[in-house]
Amino acid sequence: MIPVLLAAVNACYNHTNLAVRSLALYAAGTGKRTADFREWTINQSAGEILRGIAEEQPDIVLFSTYIWNAAVIQTIIPDIKKILPGVIIGAGGPEAGFNPQNFLKKNPALDFIIYGEGEKTAAEIVSAYNLYIEKNGSFFAKDFLLEMKSVRGIFMRGANGSQNSLLFTGEQSLIKDLSLLPFPYPEITDPDNRIYYYESSRGRPFSCAYCMSSIDRRVRFMPVERVFQDIQRF
Repeated sequence: MIPVLLAAVNACYNHTNLAVRSLALYAAGTGKRTADFREWTINQSAGEILRGIAEEQPDIVLFSTYIWNAAVIQTIIPDIKKILPGVIIGAGGPEAGFNPQNFLKKNPALDFIIYGEGEKTAAEIVSAYNLYIEKNGSFFAKDFLLEMKSVRGIFMRGANGSQNSLLFTGEQSLIKDLSLLPFPYPEITDPDNRIYYYESSRGRPFSCAYCMSSIDRRVRFMPVERVFQDIQRF
């Protein structure tokens, strides 16, 4: 069982998802029940992905969305609710976060969207989840959604899950010191056949019209000494 499941649907088998690894490792210090990730590909059937999610019996599922997997994820979200009616489903990443209001309206089975950088917000969700379980013992989605209103960086549905009213909990602060991010690959397996993505900066200095990441021009760099250490680990 993974209480908070970070779900990646990659373009092909040999890809790795940097986002779900970074979020899971950053949230690891929030308590006994923490987030973990699982990966699938767009070449797998919807049924196979659904079965994999259902086997983990999560209370919260958070999808990492990109241009190559948004259609697949939007197709399976309603079916997750049918299989796991008590689950909360969220999304983050460029496709969901670029226009969160529109993405929520297009996907009525989706409960919330993480807007912008996700590590701090995901860690707050896991921390709130731990406190909720310690207090109540069991998980009830409607009650926990009320608790999530205190987590910054989230677009969610308004009163009683209304499709017509949306709530933004406020912009989450950025991680200014990128050295606080954990190395995303504590275990490197099958290096001859897998592609490992690495990030040494965040933000975009330019305003390219085709790039959704260019909406955030606040550029931050990983300290060069840390970058060299990480490259040596690779």
